[in-house]
Amino acid sequence: MNAFYRKVDELCVKNGITHRRLSELCGVNEVTMSRYLRGERKIQLSPFMLMCKALDVSPEELFKTYTYARLEKRVADYRREHEGGGERR
Repeated sequence: MNAFYRKVDELCVKNGITHRRLSELCGVNEVTMSRYLRGERKIQLSPFMLMCKALDVSPEELFKTYTYARLEKRVADYRREHEGGGERR
């Protein structure tokens, strides 16, 4: 679980909403939301802003976490590729 997923999960609990409800509030399906949270897909601006509103968090705060999580994933991918004998997942 990456930093963005953990932050969104924490905010969902705090605000009493499920990931399913969050996806509805952001206007995306659950699969898309899951891919956003796992860092498998870049989040678009409109769903991101709706997510901030639903989670009662500033865009700046959530963006910092999102950016960190994307960098975290890139570093992990790099390490797998360059330090793991060329294997890539």
